[in-house]
Amino acid sequence: MEDFTFKHSSQVDNISSVYTAAEIKTYYDSRGVELRTFINALVGILNSVTDGSSGADNIGTTTISGLSGNTVQALLEALKTAIDEAVLGQIPDNTLTTAKYQDGSVTAVKCAADVATQAELDAEASTRGSADTTLQGNINTEASTRGSADTTLQGNINTEASTRGSADTTLQGNIDNLAGTGRTTETVKDNADAISAHEDEIATDVILGHVKKGDRITISVDGTISADVQGMTLNSGTFTETTSITGSGDYTKSVALGSSDYKIAFVTIKNTVSSNWAASFIIARTAANTSRAIGVTRAPSVTVVGSMNSVDSKLSIASSTDTNLSVSGHSEIYLNHVYINGSNLEFKWTNTSVSARSLAITVQWEVLK
Repeated sequence: MEDFTFKHSSQVDNISSVYTAAEIKTYYDSRGVELRTFINALVGILNSVTDGSSGADNIGTTTISGLSGNTVQALLEALKTAIDEAVLGQIPDNTLTTAKYQDGSVTAVKCAADVATQAELDAEASTRGSADTTLQGNINTEASTRGSADTTLQGNINTEASTRGSADTTLQGNIDNLAGTGRTTETVKDNADAISAHEDEIATDVILGHVKKGDRITISVDGTISADVQGMTLNSGTFTETTSITGSGDYTKSVALGSSDYKIAFVTIKNTVSSNWAASFIIARTAANTSRAIGVTRAPSVTVVGSMNSVDSKLSIASSTDTNLSVSGHSEIYLNHVYINGSNLEFKWTNTSVSARSLAITVQWEVLK
């Protein structure tokens, strides 16, 4: 039992200054209540008949020689087992000692059934001796046979070793020649690594390498490569512009192409004032202020005074007899740039004069994918 919850010795001398009268009574009664609860629980344990947790299982004892257990229950069960065995006449194994036998109780008559005569012992010894002699002869014969077999086996092993040696020499020669005739430094791994590296090389005009089959390319089983040639997609249109460009100003025109896949433009510009003036050129640029004319043509009857600047695409061609006319409608207006901007064809004309000038042109354009 553990200590009481309420200890008298731990209280102050004037306990009434700490607790009420009812509390003091409760605390004083608590020790008896706790003691009663403990005793009732103990009585319950001692009265229990549950196997393994009965009252007898919970009462300890000192060790008793000849009996196993250290509880009342265990000793009672050991005693019952001993009593039952005694009643049945059972003697536990290995429990009889010499002192238990009466002098002269074990006689020749008692053992007569198991006693062998000297003659029987001699006959058994003779039989065992003959058997041992036969066994030894068999062992000697087997040893001789095994010795001959071992000699034959060793000869076979030596012959096989010699054959294997010759085969190994041949194999080593084959391995040494595996890299090819005249190759003495390459190894199989070196060649394998070289082949693996070669698989990643891309063929160029000077390097032998590998290629990859692209769109509309077929390769037959015999290695023949065929190309499915398809025509280029064309889009075209025409527009006319008649407008005034302020002094030193620009005029821009954006033509929707309907697709961002176009890469090349063919442009022809005509002067609407004089039908003698025309210029055609090819544009393959896709950035502002970088378009360049790949080719330029003009009306054959015109004497050229200006020219097409192939670097910045300034196009202003005039005749010697009419300097106010050009492919833009005025010699001071030039084509600043024309280029493909995504899905649009962009034009820009620039007026180099500080005064307003008239732009009068008709443009025919074609673009190709």
